[in-house]
Amino acid sequence: MAGAKGERMTHEWSDSAGGAPQARQTVERIVEAVDARDDRRIRALLTELAEVADTAALLYLRKRLLEGRED
Repeated sequence: MAGAKGERMTHEWSDSAGGAPQARQTVERIVEAVDARDDRRIRALLTELAEVADTAALLYLRKRLLEGRED
């Protein structure tokens, strides 16, 4: 993500947002389901995450899904 003048913006996980601990747990469960290639569970967990997610949670999910994966 780029900021002003092409600077890279960083995002840290924030527990200050409502539902953050639940969102973090759901993100970790989504990562496990993706690793297991369990499409049904992924869909269910994404629905669950949608109820509590904020921008920080979605960015954390993206980070976790990309960790250790090559293009």
